[in-house]
Amino acid sequence: MLVLAFRCGACGQLLAAEESYRGQQVQCPGCGKSVRVPVQALTLQLPTAVPSTQLLSDDDQASTTQPTPVSLLASSKESLVASTQEAATSEDPVPSQRVSAETVSRSGATIERDGEGLSVSSGVHLSQNESVPSLQAVSALSGAAPAVPETTREAEWPSSAAETSLLDRARVRPQPAVGRRRIPISFWLLAVLLPTTVTFVVISVILFRLWLAELARKERHPLEDLPDTVEGTADVGGRPRTVINPVQRPPEGAAVRLGETRRYDGIEVTPLQVRWQRVIYARTEDGRTRVPASDPMLVLHLRIRNVSDHIIQPFEPIFNAAFREGRAVYTYLSVGDERFYGPLQDVALERLEGQTCIELWPANLKGDEAAEPASLPPSELETIIVAYQSPQRRKIGHALENLPRETSLVWHVHLRKGRQDRLIKGRGYRLWLTTIVPVHFAIKDIVKQTP
Repeated sequence: MLVLAFRCGACGQLLAAEESYRGQQVQCPGCGKSVRVPVQALTLQLPTAVPSTQLLSDDDQASTTQPTPVSLLASSKESLVASTQEAATSEDPVPSQRVSAETVSRSGATIERDGEGLSVSSGVHLSQNESVPSLQAVSALSGAAPAVPETTREAEWPSSAAETSLLDRARVRPQPAVGRRRIPISFWLLAVLLPTTVTFVVISVILFRLWLAELARKERHPLEDLPDTVEGTADVGGRPRTVINPVQRPPEGAAVRLGETRRYDGIEVTPLQVRWQRVIYARTEDGRTRVPASDPMLVLHLRIRNVSDHIIQPFEPIFNAAFREGRAVYTYLSVGDERFYGPLQDVALERLEGQTCIELWPANLKGDEAAEPASLPPSELETIIVAYQSPQRRKIGHALENLPRETSLVWHVHLRKGRQDRLIKGRGYRLWLTTIVPVHFAIKDIVKQTP
């Protein structure tokens, strides 16, 4: 006979019901409360078909007048032993209903095996480390079970394949320990390479910008390194060259003011003053000497000193010639957009007094200690630069008449700065070079000559 074994949720009595009542509401005969037969209730196979009235205890049978589908489960020794042995050798359809010895100990009974079979005794508890083969044996336990004689002797359970299988399935298997999640090696490579790559790129960009800045700083203005022969038409290799534009704006960093001293490679230049005066021709085109000019001119007084290690002739009259088509003249005075050049039309025939064109020896030249300093070759000179008229024949005096005293003027002065080493198209050359010195002053700085 197959019955469903379960406990009442109200009074805790162990109940049995026919298998057809699985999942239905029934009435507990012990407390009278309504209880639902669990769907996964343990199925117990009794050895013989026993009416439900026989499942009750003697006291309950005396008070029951009619059969009930649910009865208190009380088993004799023979029926319990038989049901337990059959359950031990059968396949349990519901593995999840197996319990441990801890559940049996709470019911106040222990399971023993003697020479005849399995017996139940109350008042003795199983230890925590013992296991129960199946809940089918536990379902037969109740407080009303008959006591086992004291002479019953405990014996070890016989070892069998069926019992071992039941014990293995009843034992709670430990969950496998979850190990720490390993971080992949690609993450560490990325964590190391990414900052390194970013740092390398940033440093490369910074160095490249610094290199460009240094290159721009070293890039020289075209007017800083002019060929020595102004009217020449060939470079050092004999190839035709393009004349550098003489009227372009000079570099601002090369500007010098009155009274200041600035070095330009092999020379030091000091603008002394600007005077409004009449100049004297030392020689004119028709051969006359010491002829005063008919109109006053603007004159710049310069001091030039040789600071190189070789002999320089820093100034020539060709540097301060008058404007002529086809000739590149780099010395002129800028008054707004107008340019005013010198008075010499032909430097082979004309000269001005005060324009010194001597050679300057190195300033660190050492002579005889007994000799006078004046006997040594000069290392500096004073000369004049003259502005007379524009290419349209307009005189400088007319251009300055109505200008405010604070008007700023720039004088572009062409001077030779000595022999320099320069790299031209990947090849090194030692050349004689000239430069443009921009002298800044205001109209109020002009000194007028006393009559």
